Amino acid sequence: GAMAGAGGADGLPAPSSVAVGGRRLPKGERDRFGIAREGCAKCAAHASDPRGGGVVILFYAYVRVSDPDALAARLRAACDAAGVTGKIRVAAEGINGTAAGPTEGVDALIAALESDAREPEMASACGRMDWKRQRGCAHLFDAASVRVVPEIVPFDDANTCVRVPVGTLPAPVERLEPLAFHAEAKRADGTTEGTGSDVVLLDVRNWYESRVGYFENAVRAPIRRFSQLREWLDKDPFRFTGKRVLAYCTGGVRCEKACAYLTSLDAARRPRSVAQLSGGVAAYARDVVGLPEEKANPKASTTSLFVGSNFVFDARGATKVTNDVLGWCDGCGSRTDKIDHCASYGCHTLLLVCDLCAAGSHRMLSEGKETCTETLMNASEEKEKRNPRRNEAHKGVFCCVSCEAQDAERRETRRFKRRRPCDCDGYAARERRLLPEKPTTEG
Repeated sequence: GAMAGAGGADGLPAPSSVAVGGRRLPKGERDRFGIAREGCAKCAAHASDPRGGGVVILFYAYVRVSDPDALAARLRAACDAAGVTGKIRVAAEGINGTAAGPTEGVDALIAALESDAREPEMASACGRMDWKRQRGCAHLFDAASVRVVPEIVPFDDANTCVRVPVGTLPAPVERLEPLAFHAEAKRADGTTEGTGSDVVLLDVRNWYESRVGYFENAVRAPIRRFSQLREWLDKDPFRFTGKRVLAYCTGGVRCEKACAYLTSLDAARRPRSVAQLSGGVAAYARDVVGLPEEKANPKASTTSLFVGSNFVFDARGATKVTNDVLGWCDGCGSRTDKIDHCASYGCHTLLLVCDLCAAGSHRMLSEGKETCTETLMNASEEKEKRNPRRNEAHKGVFCCVSCEAQDAERRETRRFKRRRPCDCDGYAARERRLLPEKPTTEG
C-alpha cells in the first residue's frame, strides 16, 4: 500500500517498534532531555557517509483529514516498516510531528505521506511541505507514538466550544520566510507601550523553552502550556493594539493558531497586522544562520537575532543556534542550558539544572551556599559514601518549596499521596524564571 516503507536502511538496526496504543512512555514516566545532543555511537559510526548517520524531521500541516484513525494506523505501520521513531499527532485539522531514523527510513516515511491515495489533501500538503530535515541521532525516541487527538497542538479551552478557525480570519496573517522575518525583526525594540517601535516580536512558546533561547527584544509569554496563551493575552487585553506583531515558535505549528487568535480579536484589541515566522526557529537556523543541516542556505548570514538554543521536544532537549548560554540554574544561578525535571516525584516541571546541582550540590545550597563549586561536589560525594540512599533522594533541584516539602513527606511516611499544586505554577513565578539572572529572593 501507499503507506509501506523499507527497513534496514543505512546498515543501522531499526531503533524500536511502535508504541502500544500510541503511547511512547509508560503512564507517569517522564521524557529524558539532553541525552542525545551529540548523537549516539551508532549514528556517529556512520556520520562520515553522506547517507549515513541519522535524520530528524520536524513537520506539520493544517489540512482536512477525512479519517484520522485510519491515517494514524497507516502511519504506525509505515514507521514500523521504515525503522522510524518519533511523536506524531493526527487530528481532523491536520498532522504534527517529529520523527527520527536512518536516512532511507525517513525518506520512506515522507514518500508514504506524499503518496497516500486515501488522504489526497494530506498527500498534496505533504508534497509542498518544508520537512525541516536535520542530521542527527536516529535513536532520539524509544518508539513511534502516533496518536489521534482533538487538536494537533492544544490551544482551545476544553471547557468551551470556541475554536479558532485557522484560514478563515477577519484579517490575513502574513507568512514571512526566515530572511524576510530577520529583516523585520531588526526593527523590534522590546516595548509594547509608549513611544517605542510599533513592531513587536512575540514568542508564543512555553516559558521553559524561551529560557534557553529567544529572539533579542522579544516579548516572551510566561505560559506553561500553549493553551494558556489566550488567558495570558487577556490579562493585558490591549497589549498589542495597533502594533505589528511578528510571532514565532519552534517550527511554525503553534504560530498558526496564535496568529489566528490575534487577528480574530475585536477591533479595539486587534494588532495592526500579524505575521509569523514560516518554519519557525528551526527554519531560521537553517536559512539565516546557516547551521550545518541538510539543504542549509549557502548564502545564510552568520549574524543571528535569535540567541541561544532552540528547545525541542525530544531527547536532545535543545539544539544550538548560537553559542550563547542564556539560562541560569534553578539551583545555584550559574549559567547553564541543561534541561531537567523537578527532583520531586511526580512533578513534571522543567527546570534548568547545572551538572553539579544535578549531582546533589543543591542540598548544600539550601544551607546558605550561593554557587556550585568543586568543594561542594566533594562534600556531596563524601555524604553519599556515608549514606548513599539519603543522598540519592536529594539529587537534582526542586522547582519550589512546596515540591521539596511534599517529597520529604513522601520519603518520611513512605506513602504516595496525591500531589498538591506547586507554588511555582503561576505567572509571577514563571516571569521570575525569565529574568536574565536568578532573583536574590523568591518574593
